[in-house]
Amino acid sequence: MNQPAMKPSVATIKTRTLHGFTLIEVMVALAIIAIALAAVSRSLGITVSNQSHLESRVVATWLAENAIVEQQLFGKTQSENKRSESMLNRDWSVEFATEPTFIPEIYKLSVKVSEKGSDAVVANLFSVVGPE
Repeated sequence: MNQPAMKPSVATIKTRTLHGFTLIEVMVALAIIAIALAAVSRSLGITVSNQSHLESRVVATWLAENAIVEQQLFGKTQSENKRSESMLNRDWSVEFATEPTFIPEIYKLSVKVSEKGSDAVVANLFSVVGPE
């Protein structure tokens, strides 16, 4: 009595052909994702740091440009060569220096701006100033 071979059902075939990932495959995938996320995190950290530095330079340049315009408008009436200013909730030190040129009425003006409490110059601008 030979029994005919039973055909496997469709559900049985599907369960036999479906395989999950092995533990090693999952761990490798997680390691790749972790490395990629670490690189993205580092990149974002550098971007934030650069943005802060750029903001300081822009504000310091504004202050230096304002100081040059004031000196051009009001002439050499300012006796101090260093002053403190506040902009964007930060304190800044603005330092002036003048040098004579070949033309007696015209002088070279240099303005250095640094954050209060720091010796590092954030902006350094030069201009020539003369009679009106």
